[in-house]
Amino acid sequence: MAVPLEVDGQVSLLADDGSEILLQANGSLIRVQIPSPWVWRGLLRQVGPRDVRERRLAQLQKGAAAADLEVQITVAGRLVAELAGRSQGSVLARLLGLGPLKLHPLTLLRSLFKKSQ
Repeated sequence: MAVPLEVDGQVSLLADDGSEILLQANGSLIRVQIPSPWVWRGLLRQVGPRDVRERRLAQLQKGAAAADLEVQITVAGRLVAELAGRSQGSVLARLLGLGPLKLHPLTLLRSLFKKSQ
């Protein structure tokens, strides 16, 4: 049984290339704002090999379910992935080793062509 958790805050991080990654939490929603698909790719690579990435995402999903939280990942201002306790990854997510992430592949492709601000 999920115990609802209310989270409020904002944290910014710098990627290896100096771009800013913003984490915002408001209530039960945590939004991770990544400036470009290339930064997101670099972050996924830093997590480790496929088996490690899958295990960590499964742990994150279990924690999100326990706290009744939802995580949204935006890349270049577009929603590309979601994770919640009830999320079930698509075939594409499983092929990419992203397990329980609900991917939005069309918006990810669109983020490739968004101009920098």
